[in-house]
Amino acid sequence: MASPEAPSPEATENLDDDSGDSANVIHERRSKAEKREGSKAQKERAEAESNLDRVRRRAANYMKNEDLKKQVPRKMLLGDKLALTPEEQWILKSKFEIFLVYSADGRLKKAGIGTREESTIPNLNNGDIVSHNHPAGRGPSNTDLRYALNHPEVTMRIIARNENGTIEIFQILVKKAINKNEIKKIVRDYKRACDFGADDHAARRNAMELIAEEFQDILKVTTTIQ
Repeated sequence: MASPEAPSPEATENLDDDSGDSANVIHERRSKAEKREGSKAQKERAEAESNLDRVRRRAANYMKNEDLKKQVPRKMLLGDKLALTPEEQWILKSKFEIFLVYSADGRLKKAGIGTREESTIPNLNNGDIVSHNHPAGRGPSNTDLRYALNHPEVTMRIIARNENGTIEIFQILVKKAINKNEIKKIVRDYKRACDFGADDHAARRNAMELIAEEFQDILKVTTTIQ
């Protein structure tokens, strides 16, 4: 049987060229996809910052206008039946986390923006209420719970649209100060319960219910689905 002929230099060169073309096509597609994703992220960030500016103007009015103080939706923040404040409704659809800080009397004091996954909460005063949205729609994170446990003087609120597209509000109030070991245990138990359910929407909801029941002498967790 005759052995196959070796490819000519020209054929080899053409094969190399085809391989290069394929690599270029893949690179171009990837670059276009990255540009589209980058443009989308920039647009979402701009929208979030626009909402933040609106909230900050509202906060400035609350702090200087005595008439507006009477209209503060305190019952929405601290009542037994939770409801979104007007500002929370504004930030709910943001693809970036935005935090809101309300004073003990219900006045909006300040606001700030974070990333898609987290936001840095500033120093707060006793009685302050801090609220923030979860763009991914799931309930409190381990970080949220740890922060609340370390700051019993502050009420923590998390707002989101859950897996069904409905509004969900979580409010965490720590009844008393506890030590670091107790905090570590509660956060660990919460994380395990979330991970057991693949850390999806329902898993975090169920985990929070379990933690609230197990540590009811420490935590008061109120959840509302609207």
